[in-house]
Amino acid sequence: LRLPFTLRPRTRVHYGSCTECLYKLSSFGIPKEAILPDSHKPSLSHHMEWYRQRQKMELTYATDAEIESLSSTGTGTIVIRPVDVLFGPGSRKNDGNLLMRNLVLTMLDEHNESRKGRKMQLTESVIDEITKKGGRFLKQNEDTKEWEEVSHTEACRKIAHTFRNI
Repeated sequence: LRLPFTLRPRTRVHYGSCTECLYKLSSFGIPKEAILPDSHKPSLSHHMEWYRQRQKMELTYATDAEIESLSSTGTGTIVIRPVDVLFGPGSRKNDGNLLMRNLVLTMLDEHNESRKGRKMQLTESVIDEITKKGGRFLKQNEDTKEWEEVSHTEACRKIAHTFRNI
């Protein structure tokens, strides 16, 4: 498989039955419908349409300059970035949550074989990696429906939960 350099970071090869591949792709935020339309036959044109919609959606995320302008106006409104980890239902398909999940997967074997102190270090390293990329851990306030940053302890709990339930 020979791919142009620009496509390599977005390409992964998946093996197994159709069901296994669809399940694995769903863990990366690619819904079954993006691959198999209602006719249940793979269609490249259908997938390319989904890909164009996905690109358009990713371009609608706020830029860092927009985020700075919001915080400088004093509104206090948090704008979600692609690398933010979101708490709550429906957040599994967010890019930041997928990043966190992939980081946890890379450390899972070591985590399972470690004692408590090392497990805490691995949890901290996941938090560090996400924050280095500009990500935050956000939860939606039930009353105001605004996004708020969670405490470091809550972020650790979220990652520990992911380690246990992956």
